[in-house]
Amino acid sequence: FAYCDGATIENIHVKGTVSGAKGTYQTEEEETWGGLGGVCDYAVNTSFSHCSNACSVTASSSTYPISVGGIVGYGINCSIDSCSNYASIINDNNKSEGTGGIAGYLDGKTVDFCYNVGNIEGPENVGGIIGYVDFLDSDNFTAMYCKNEGYVESSMGAGGIIGGGKNESGCSLNVISCYNKGTVSGKADIN
Repeated sequence: FAYCDGATIENIHVKGTVSGAKGTYQTEEEETWGGLGGVCDYAVNTSFSHCSNACSVTASSSTYPISVGGIVGYGINCSIDSCSNYASIINDNNKSEGTGGIAGYLDGKTVDFCYNVGNIEGPENVGGIIGYVDFLDSDNFTAMYCKNEGYVESSMGAGGIIGGGKNESGCSLNVISCYNKGTVSGKADIN
């Protein structure tokens, strides 16, 4: 899917290859950002359940930020449950906001029971499960019972579960019973 709003996406399993410089993008107040994902590029108010990605997702250079994920590239107010990624997720865009095995950028509610075994690479904010968590429009965020066994590499901001994030709303970030078995490699801000 390119864009989802208010959707319930269940039992979708994808194979093949996804690549591009643009993905699906949004422009607001002269700012442009985009997403490229195995199941959905850009999602708002959407829930993903029991989905899997086995297609490599690669974003090339672009003139605006793009987030890349195995399930969803860019997600706002989304929940993700029991989803998995088995393929390489590579973001070659130097303006990346996030790259993750499950979600590249997420301003969402929950990510539960998710699993990644694919290699995840990007310039910054790279995570085995989520690349970047933002709290602009959300209440609290919880990642629970997630595991990463894939290789994670970033020049700045890398983590086995979450690569980076920003909390401007005073909400809480809860990471409960998650674990990383993959190698995490980078030059700064390694979690």
